[in-house]
Amino acid sequence: MNIARYIFLIFATLNLLLSAFAEQELSKQQILTIAMSEAYQLGYTLEDFSLLYDEDNKKWNKYLSQTGRLSKKYPLLIQRDYQSVYFSPKQNKPGPDFWIFIDRLSGKVITIIARE
Repeated sequence: MNIARYIFLIFATLNLLLSAFAEQELSKQQILTIAMSEAYQLGYTLEDFSLLYDEDNKKWNKYLSQTGRLSKKYPLLIQRDYQSVYFSPKQNKPGPDFWIFIDRLSGKVITIIARE
């Protein structure tokens, strides 16, 4: 086997392994960590908020249905596989409640939406 073919097989194998790894969704803990880090970077004091890993984005979907808002109002979320994390201020603490939306595969923050 010549060296070029050997190198090609190594790269092809690595590419398959990396693509298989990239398709794996992040864990609940990884998503919560990313969301908390983002909220902290935005200047929020995490101790002042209750966090909810919004399983199946139920709270977000309920909010959309109650407000009559269409998902088209939030174009960054259309056709995306995301997980929402809901932050609500603890009793007697100032601050808005908001969602942080995380891409389930890449872990990137898609957008942050405050409750209107």
